[in-house]
Amino acid sequence: LVVWAATGIWHGASWNFLIWGLYFAVLLILEKAFLGKLLQKLPAALQHLYTLFLVLVSWAIFAIEDAGHLAGYLRVMFGLGGVPLADPAFGYYLTSYLPILCVAGLASTPLGASLYRRLKPRTAQAVCAVLVLAGLVVCTAYLVDGTYNPFLYFRF
Repeated sequence: LVVWAATGIWHGASWNFLIWGLYFAVLLILEKAFLGKLLQKLPAALQHLYTLFLVLVSWAIFAIEDAGHLAGYLRVMFGLGGVPLADPAFGYYLTSYLPILCVAGLASTPLGASLYRRLKPRTAQAVCAVLVLAGLVVCTAYLVDGTYNPFLYFRF
């Protein structure tokens, strides 16, 4: 509890950072005392979803300084604030970033490591170099696309 409180304070002099640290302290205490054995019995996919959900909430706690805004943000984040979970912008971003999401999703599974082990060392290095370069090009393209700002009169 003390270590996580100190970790929160180390990140900044705002209550949200202390709450963020205490949030993780409470989670770890609950997992060690009660939830650990239950979580180990769950399928790996549910364990990952559990972790992702709690980390997502922690990012909101970390980023938003005002407790009132945080409560409203969390309500909206989970569809309880009168705002739909998905809107036209969600569809646009999903289709725009779907290729990179698919690659990231596949890369986060054991499939990549399994394929890597099947390759000869020299071939594996070449494939890795090509993949890193391709990733750099794709990410740069997304950055350039996101910063396009045409001359004012071209918008009319």
